Amino acid sequence: MNPARPTVRGAGVLALAVLAVGIGACSADPDVPQAAHASATTEVSAQATPPSPTTEQPPTTRQVDHSLDDELFAAAADNDAALVRDLIARGADPQIRDADGRTALQNAERLDQDAIVALLR
Repeated sequence: MNPARPTVRGAGVLALAVLAVGIGACSADPDVPQAAHASATTEVSAQATPPSPTTEQPPTTRQVDHSLDDELFAAAADNDAALVRDLIARGADPQIRDADGRTALQNAERLDQDAIVALLR
């Protein structure tokens, strides 16, 4: 082994060390020490995004339970205002359409069921 000539292994380690230092120097501001640079970046990113006032918004619409829709049509057809009110409160969708394409409201209007019409409006 020639002591004047570096070995391949020694040159590889030296190249990796230079490369690691070079990468570190490129990723930081040369005028700011590395630790100060990291904290400054964190402060800037924290200031850039304002905190949201709340993470959960109250629901703007009620929950719809489509399993109650058939019962709503039947209660409306039977002119059962108490049951219609209860089904709507439990989540039946008054806007759903039957096989003929009509809503429970339209059926109640055709049958002149004023109490049901008032509930479904």
